[in-house]
Amino acid sequence: MNRLTLLALSALTLAACRGETEDSAVETGTETAEGYCGDGIVDEGEECDDGEDNGPDANCFEDCTANTTQTLDVSGEEIIEEAGLDAVGVQDDDAPAGTGAWQPSGEGEQAKFNLMIPMFDFSDLIDPNLLEDAPWRPPEGWLGDIAVSEIEEISYWTKTPEGEGGTPIYLVLYTQPDGVDDHATWFGHRLTGRKSELGTDVDDGGVWVKWTISDAGKQIVFIDQPVVGTFSGPDLPTLPELVDDTSFDWNSVDEVWPQTSIDYGSELMRYVSIQTGSGSTTTDTQTLLDLIEIKLTDGRSLVIDLEP
Repeated sequence: MNRLTLLALSALTLAACRGETEDSAVETGTETAEGYCGDGIVDEGEECDDGEDNGPDANCFEDCTANTTQTLDVSGEEIIEEAGLDAVGVQDDDAPAGTGAWQPSGEGEQAKFNLMIPMFDFSDLIDPNLLEDAPWRPPEGWLGDIAVSEIEEISYWTKTPEGEGGTPIYLVLYTQPDGVDDHATWFGHRLTGRKSELGTDVDDGGVWVKWTISDAGKQIVFIDQPVVGTFSGPDLPTLPELVDDTSFDWNSVDEVWPQTSIDYGSELMRYVSIQTGSGSTTTDTQTLLDLIEIKLTDGRSLVIDLEP
């Protein structure tokens, strides 16, 4: 092998080494540029990344996939007392979730049970209806501008002991005030729900009954109570019917009600409330409550399990 051949081979070897080094540098640089799951930055292929907050019960799982279902187990008499809720915890092995439920007691100052679930960002707001750090408060990822039209399902379960009577436990939706036809300083509209069938709002005695805004249980109908007053007639609208009509006219439901043109679907949510009527007494509040579920059209789901 002559000197020219040796020089040529040396040049080829050096070039190869340089290429390998450059390739390695490019590969390493690309890996750094793309990041990794857990760095707090949502990279390509990740649904979320909250860094050290990723975890099995967090908004973002450890593999950077989004946790679309949040389950909140709310239990303990101390929680009920701290929140000022007029209720007691009750053991019930047949409950739809867990082994217990809550029962409005009718023994509080207002004789009224009212569980307010906030659906808005209240970080800088003082609200008399809001208990700070309430265990039924949705996780931070839920809070924000959620329109009524983005609600796919709301349901809850009730049970009245057989032969003991009961009081209605009903659903109320409060929207955020927007300066247009608001009915209070802290809410815009108040959609009060009742069962669709005529007659009592109390569920069948001795069994758990699912109440829902869809037709997946006993369907709830609504009125905008500050607008129309009390319930009347068998043909009250469901929430999907209110949302589908972008200029809803209450006069078309009952001619004694005022003419309106309201786009309920575009209204932003403030609270989902599960409550009894004011003035309930101990003898007629034997109804149990459990398993509140809220589902949004983007796939997110909130499940609240009430335990003693």
